[in-house]
Amino acid sequence: MILSDSLRRVSPSVKHRSGRRASRSNPLVWLLLIPFLLLLGACSSPPPVDLAIPGLDQGDIAYALADKGMVNAGQSGHGTWRTTHKAFMGGIDYNVEAVGRDPEAVDSVRVVITSDSTLGNVFASQPFVRDIAMARYDDCDPERVRQWLDEHFHDSESRIVVGPAEFTLYAPSDYRRELIIRRALP
Repeated sequence: MILSDSLRRVSPSVKHRSGRRASRSNPLVWLLLIPFLLLLGACSSPPPVDLAIPGLDQGDIAYALADKGMVNAGQSGHGTWRTTHKAFMGGIDYNVEAVGRDPEAVDSVRVVITSDSTLGNVFASQPFVRDIAMARYDDCDPERVRQWLDEHFHDSESRIVVGPAEFTLYAPSDYRRELIIRRALP
């Protein structure tokens, strides 16, 4: 109480238009508030990252797959645009799914190849997988992707980053291969 009385005597009171005494802001409050505001700004979420592979278009993938005889099994566009193509040829089941935020963008491509152990050989699908992996996008290097696939098609798992795209190849069995192409994040 003694401290507040002495502060009142030192600092003059200012009257507000309503006749009430206006209080001056306490510098201690500001000293405590500034670090809090800085911390709040530092904790705010960063801007969203664009996950689309630059230059890769869902239409390009759809046309390439149609040329290979694959049927468009469906499209959806509720916030995420998803295009699925399927075919069964030579004892091998081919499934390709392209996902993006709109028809022009591709965030990821997933190719799943499954062979029937009596009818087909999954290794016969390598040219098909190579054609999908060599799709053109900004800063692509199709020759490097082709060479990587040729060297690692039999590996249980392999990964490479080429330009803005990351390629991951899985081989969980002698009858299945899975290739995932997505935006490489820094």
